[in-house]
Parts: sequence; structure tokens; C-alpha cells
Amino acid sequence: MTLRQQLFANNAKTTLSLPITGADISITLVDASKFPSPTTGQYFLATLDTGTTVEIVECFLKTGNVLTVIRGRENTSTASFPSGTSVEVRVTSATLASFAKTDTRMSELSSVELLTKPSDSNGTSYVCASLDDDGNPTVALKNTVDTWRFSNYSKRVFTGTIAASPSPTLASLSSTLTSSGVSTVITGKYLVQFTSGALAGTVRPLLSKTDSSFTWATDLPSLPAAGEQFEVYQSTTSTITDLEAGSSNAIIYSILLGE
Repeated sequence: MTLRQQLFANNAKTTLSLPITGADISITLVDASKFPSPTTGQYFLATLDTGTTVEIVECFLKTGNVLTVIRGRENTSTASFPSGTSVEVRVTSATLASFAKTDTRMSELSSVELLTKPSDSNGTSYVCASLDDDGNPTVALKNTVDTWRFSNYSKRVFTGTIAASPSPTLASLSSTLTSSGVSTVITGKYLVQFTSGALAGTVRPLLSKTDSSFTWATDLPSLPAAGEQFEVYQSTTSTITDLEAGSSNAIIYSILLGE
């Protein structure tokens, strides 16, 4: 779900200094000074145009006036081009379509476990097929560059720090949980989200809880590091159920607090 960054430039146009064949992946320009300079994870699109033949290429490296490219992007065909061919950074149809995808559409994920931190994601909102305890899909919305908020897990019931000992595993972490506010775990009732470090934005539905540990079903991509933060959220349905089991004053107090 990692998003590569597309680069842009105004008035970036020049011509080919040397001819190229359809197999070449290095393109030498007369003057590439106005073209972007991609680094790792970045690229820009350039259009080669003779007036009759057009090809879009994806450049991921610029060295002086030489571009290293992937040929034939956006359904254009690789071709041979003579020196003097126009080369420009232009707006393309796929570029415009990607803006609409990223900014305006709520994307779908098969599991909340596929979320990564928002700054590394293709969008800012997702409907995840992972269900809460009332059978509703989990809706994840960007909270910060590192974390998500969940429309149907509105109550944060625990905030913790990863301890060096006992060591966490890919499927569990330890803490002092007796007073964590997390009651008996049932399917869909709780989510844990890592909120700092390399695992920031990683989410897991809780599988079980003891007085000293949380567990989940799918292994994390890496081990949590000591000092990193995590939070546990309770589903809105369970929160309402818990409040209904208490007094009317408890319900009013909770509403006033915005829980």
C-alpha cells in the first residue's frame, strides 16, 4: 500500500541530444536542468513527441542530462526517436486519475490488518472488511501522518508503551493490563494500533487478553521496539452496551465527555 511520489515541474521541456531505439532505457537530453531530480521512491513522467509518434516514459533517475527511464507508459508503445525530438513533462490522463483516486474516494481493504501509516498509504480513508462486534465494516480515517482513527471504534480505552522486558513477539505484547479498561475480548470488540516507531499505523484486532498481555492473530511485519507507543480502542457498539448496563447518570456523563 506504499505510495510512490510523482514529481512535477513547470516549463520542463527540451529535445533529445542523441537518437534512441525502442530498447534504450537511457535518454540523453540537450538540457535537463528544469526536469525533476528523483530520489528513492520518486519519479516523473515525460512525453517524447515527434509530431506523429508519441511515447510516455517514467523517469526514476536523472544524472546530468541523462534520464534513466521505463519505456511505454500509459498504454503508449516504445519507438525509435531521432535527435531533436521534443521531450516534455506533461500532465497525463493517469496523473489526473490518480489525484481523483487519492483525494476523493474511500478505498476498500480486505482487512484492517493491511493498513500502514497514512503518510505511506494510497489514500486517507478506507472501508475495511474486518467487522466490529455488531457486524459493521471498520472505517479508518486519517488522524495524523502516523495514525488512523476509526469511526466505529470511537473509545480509546488504553494507551501503553512497549517494554524491553518481557520482550514483545510478533503476535503479542506485555504490559500491566489489570486496570487497562479492556474487559473480556470477543471478536470485533477491540483494536490495537501502534502509534509510534516503525510500526506506526499498524492495526490488529485483539484476539485475547490476560492480566499481562494482548494477543492478535496475524503476525506483525516486524517486532515492536521498546519505548514505542500503542493504543487500544473499543467498538462503539460495545461502548453503548456497557453504558446501557450502568446508570442513566453514567450515560449522560459519557455524552458530556464525548466518549
